[in-house]
Amino acid sequence: GQARGAAEFELALPAPAEVAVEVFDLAGRHVASLARGPLDAGRHRLRWSAAGADVRAGIYFVRARWPGFEAVRRVVRVD
Repeated sequence: GQARGAAEFELALPAPAEVAVEVFDLAGRHVASLARGPLDAGRHRLRWSAAGADVRAGIYFVRARWPGFEAVRRVVRVD
């Protein structure tokens, strides 16, 4: 998706889990953590403000991981 200043993501956990949702740039550098730690089962909405001096227009990757699951989503930040 495209983000103009903010991007939202929704997770649907089938059971409580230790979750890590993190943002990386194209070079693999860590940009932000959206969630780190235990979350209850159910839907969770996360928001990345995509703001700050280190966040320029370009392609970023959001990686969501918990036991038995890993997914990566591409986000294009536009100015």
